Amino acid sequence: MLYLRSCTLFFFICIATFVFGQSTLFKINERVCFIGNSITMNGQFYHDIHLYYATRFPDQKISIFNCGISGDVASGIINRMDSDILIHQPDWCVLMIGMNDVNRGLYGKQKDSIPGIKQQREQAIVNYKKNVEHIIKTLIGRKVRVILQKPSVYDQTSTMPAENFYGVNDALHQCGFFLEDMAEKYKLSIVDYWPILNRINLQLQQKDSAATIIGKDRVHPGPVGHQVMAYEFIKGTHADAVIAAMNIETKNGSKSTCKNCTLGNIRVTNKRVEFDCIERSIPYPIPPDAIDATKFIPIYKELDNESLMIKTLPEGQYKLQIDTAIIGIFSSSDLETGINLSQFTNTPQYQQAMTVLSAFKDLWKTESALRSIKYGEYKLLSDLQNKNDISAVQQLYLMKKDEYRVQKNPAGGFYESMFKSYMTNKPIEKELQISQGNYLNRIYILNRPIKHHYTILKIA
Repeated sequence: MLYLRSCTLFFFICIATFVFGQSTLFKINERVCFIGNSITMNGQFYHDIHLYYATRFPDQKISIFNCGISGDVASGIINRMDSDILIHQPDWCVLMIGMNDVNRGLYGKQKDSIPGIKQQREQAIVNYKKNVEHIIKTLIGRKVRVILQKPSVYDQTSTMPAENFYGVNDALHQCGFFLEDMAEKYKLSIVDYWPILNRINLQLQQKDSAATIIGKDRVHPGPVGHQVMAYEFIKGTHADAVIAAMNIETKNGSKSTCKNCTLGNIRVTNKRVEFDCIERSIPYPIPPDAIDATKFIPIYKELDNESLMIKTLPEGQYKLQIDTAIIGIFSSSDLETGINLSQFTNTPQYQQAMTVLSAFKDLWKTESALRSIKYGEYKLLSDLQNKNDISAVQQLYLMKKDEYRVQKNPAGGFYESMFKSYMTNKPIEKELQISQGNYLNRIYILNRPIKHHYTILKIA
């Protein structure tokens, strides 16, 4: 067994080498609008992006605004440009549109023989192209930086029961090619979710032909799909994998190194290594309903790496404790190679990150209430003169409710729920807006890293 000499080093400091500005796309105090249809209104993929930013860059507060409307098309974005998007005074706008523009009702193998169907499909894409370029030119003209996102995948390969409008994915591919042209023409960044979503679908469907990374309606990704999209977006910004890296040299503590953190009070004895560390980031806590995304994407390796490495330990088993929390038992070989602490949910850092996630859930709940108001204004009440008159909204709701049932409208239940949400939330809209700001402020207090004490104790 190797002999570990006794030594004690006080107030040794390792200056972090990480420079935040090298890896952030959105900078401190910037305002970002995510624009789109129901996939954006749902918000999960960019919620994951915001959660990443708040944990990785906790001293660089950014504001993200949901500008998605379920069922929307590019012309709808044009109509609500001033009142729903530019009203936020964005520094950035991130656009994803197309799923509804191609008009899924025009597709399906049974539709191919309908006279004029090809021309209708082509015209839908012509209209899409014209309107999307108008959106881009408007935003650029208002000095807003624009990021384009290709539409997400329509799953036309799964054998799941949902009706298959075969050909929609091909039409969306045409939209994606057009967006590439727009990105080149206007010198814009573009995010392409196609390769990764299609790869995962192929991987899943080789084992189960009815499986999908997209939802059961072939359109809306679930939490796992949204997490994959968030990963792809963040990787596109050339994000650094490292949350923090602590490399402790037990033979000569002064040669210990670190990245994105500060080390101090390194003490080494025969059976114990201790030190203090303040990390400049906290782990990115993958929401529990999205954890299966780690089966498909190397998120711990490429985005969420909180590395602890202890060099030249005597062979044996060691207990790792951070503050009062026992993290686990590790071999000297494990610690020599390095462990990724972000994969351990019992660390104080991860528990702190979970409080941030909890605060985000409060924010997202409030955001959802506010978006129900906007959905009502643009989709349900467009012909109602006074949208503040809840009694008039109630009358319209009762009339529409009967229509939905008589017509057996499959979306009737959704429309009814959005009417109810509007009637509940419109009277408290200002309070919701204030709460949204307060929740964001709270997040950027809860996410501040704190000093932790590490103890690595030889037990066998």
